[in-house]
Amino acid sequence: MIDVFPRKILPLPKMEGKNPKFTWEENHMKKAISTLDMQSSDALRKAYNRDLTNTFIKTLHKKAVSNPPENINIEIKGETRSGKSSAGITIGKLISYYHGLEFTEENILPNQGELLYRLKDAKYGETFLVDEQTPEAFGEGVLRESAQLGSNLNICAKKCNNLIFIYPPHFTMRNSPYGLETLAKDYENKYIKLWYHDLATKSFGFGGVWPRGFINLPKFRDETYMKKNKKYWSEERTHHFEEAHYDYDSELEERYELRKDVWIEEIRNMDSSVRDKKKLEVAQNLAEDDRFINLSNVGKKQAYIKLRIANGDIIDLTKGEIETLTNMATVIFEIGDLE
Repeated sequence: MIDVFPRKILPLPKMEGKNPKFTWEENHMKKAISTLDMQSSDALRKAYNRDLTNTFIKTLHKKAVSNPPENINIEIKGETRSGKSSAGITIGKLISYYHGLEFTEENILPNQGELLYRLKDAKYGETFLVDEQTPEAFGEGVLRESAQLGSNLNICAKKCNNLIFIYPPHFTMRNSPYGLETLAKDYENKYIKLWYHDLATKSFGFGGVWPRGFINLPKFRDETYMKKNKKYWSEERTHHFEEAHYDYDSELEERYELRKDVWIEEIRNMDSSVRDKKKLEVAQNLAEDDRFINLSNVGKKQAYIKLRIANGDIIDLTKGEIETLTNMATVIFEIGDLE
């Protein structure tokens, strides 16, 4: 039987008698504003004292193990370094555990474009964390990706793929009934406190304005990793500790932070988006496809690409992208390797 509260993922905080002993540290300005809001809102005062942690976790468990299982969509927002990623990892590990799957750095993606391509080959019950703190730059076809993702959210229900979106500014309401907002951290227990918002209430009335309660989630920790002798640490872990003066709590966190560094560097260097890289890959393949190259005119070449799209061999493309791809493939064929 699957444990609803696996302690390797959900370790208990320090206890004072039968009650958890938390010491929450919250942004001073945010705390002051919350205090003012509570003075004028009875709903917010009740939410501040309503612990929905166990109910939330039991709900995730029930959805994952029911017959048939239900997919889960969650959105997390909050300020920089407030614990969004840590909460997302814990939830990702938990849902994956319920499905009997591993949650690794390969399940953590930088934007909806990357998610779209991963969903094509996703396992039944697989969970993805989409960290949109490094959003995909606007470009040709990105709007098509957004539309495709909307359609794929319905497909996710069939394949029971679970999605956790981190988007700092606001909730995007992408079929996610659960909205979490980082509120405070407990550095000693390594716990994160989050508001729980009911996003199923589509009208921005009571459910859209005030949270319904709070949940407390631990940061995922790997005791074996944390106790490893320093002489066996990776170069990245050592460098991070010497530079930032604090250690990672798991290899997953270490690799996650490495991936985020790469994503940020790509944006700084204005590297190609995921979609542009996919189009280049397709263009290179077409340049080696004799059937494509031997077609007598541009119209036939574009028709060939459309047929390959319809057959599922090529990603869905806009009319403009098909024209671009035709020209790219032709140029690559004529000039050879771009290097």
